[in-house]
Amino acid sequence: MMMYYFIVNPNAGSRKGMRCWEEIKPYLLEEGIVFRELLTKGEGDAARFAERITEKGRPDVIVAVGGDGTLHETVSGMKKGTEAKLAFIPAGSGNDFARGMGYSKDPKERLRSILADENGAVINVGSTFAPDASGCFLVSSGIGYDARVCHMVNHAKTKKLMNRLHMGKLTYLGIGLRGLFAAELFEMRLVLDDSREEIFHDVLFASVHNLPYEGGGLKFSPDARPDDGFLNLCIVAGISKAKMIRLLSRVPGGKHIGCPGVYSFRCRKAEFFMEKPQFFHMDGEVPGQSCHVTAEIGSENLQILG
Repeated sequence: MMMYYFIVNPNAGSRKGMRCWEEIKPYLLEEGIVFRELLTKGEGDAARFAERITEKGRPDVIVAVGGDGTLHETVSGMKKGTEAKLAFIPAGSGNDFARGMGYSKDPKERLRSILADENGAVINVGSTFAPDASGCFLVSSGIGYDARVCHMVNHAKTKKLMNRLHMGKLTYLGIGLRGLFAAELFEMRLVLDDSREEIFHDVLFASVHNLPYEGGGLKFSPDARPDDGFLNLCIVAGISKAKMIRLLSRVPGGKHIGCPGVYSFRCRKAEFFMEKPQFFHMDGEVPGQSCHVTAEIGSENLQILG
């Protein structure tokens, strides 16, 4: 009999994760679904749970309940080549994966969709490599300004308070504006698919997308698709910070594409070389800084239900 493992981050979205679980658990009991609940207590728990589950080599279902960070950890812990399937019930403050996949915000509706789906969809998994760190991403990876904002948000003392007040996006906005004024532009060499080379001056950021949104609903890459075998790049470079402010105001609607200073590429592999170390991220998780970062479509895809 198939087992459903629910990896629940109770603290996601200022306890929204726990409220979501308390809403769907009675439904599971009523329907006689065989399941186990695994509540995370800290960073790394979701990955450890997923690793232990997939070590069994069974075609079970792992349902991550939380934010994009919980999903990222869960996928990072799953063994390669596993027969287990993944599902996701969003309960975070950003929910860019759910937004990009077109998922319902209603927990019970999401659960019913997962339980009714026998085969699921196959999506690409991106991989990011640097000399001192590596990892996967489902939503996006990035270098420079967007990664620095992720780093600042992750360490912001006001983040939990703003999330409790349902004003989490203001945290990103405030830190984003402060980060923009403090940002140091950098020089960058880009190599696409080991063949095409591009040089950029005064770079603000380079983001790599498997899905259109990041940063809590900012549509950096409107054409990104999670199942087409390609990554979509968005690079902002060569314009003044005053123009950057106006440009970034167009990002939520995806209206920045084609504007001066915005460069778009589509590739399977992108290699970035910087003169000075820059922050980089995978799905908002920032492992550090590097002068050399590579992003590519991974060799294995992921089966996701619902």
